[in-house]
Amino acid sequence: MVYKLDGSGNETVLYSFCSQSNCSDGEEPTAGVIRDPVGNLYGTTYKGGDASCVSTAGSSCGVVYKLYSSGEETVLRTFTG
Repeated sequence: MVYKLDGSGNETVLYSFCSQSNCSDGEEPTAGVIRDPVGNLYGTTYKGGDASCVSTAGSSCGVVYKLYSSGEETVLRTFTG
């Protein structure tokens, strides 16, 4: 999931990724996110994306995603191996 913390430490979930195997929106986000000047976030997932791609972990190969400040997620790139 991607979440934010306010100045008081209160957590808000911005987006929850699918928890099932081979989800097209990605699963298991890795590393941090980067933010563009208008507040959109960009990141990667370890799994999910193209179900026909099988990684060494036995699952799909991950995605690069964009998370709009509204909480809507868009897959920008699906890894193929």
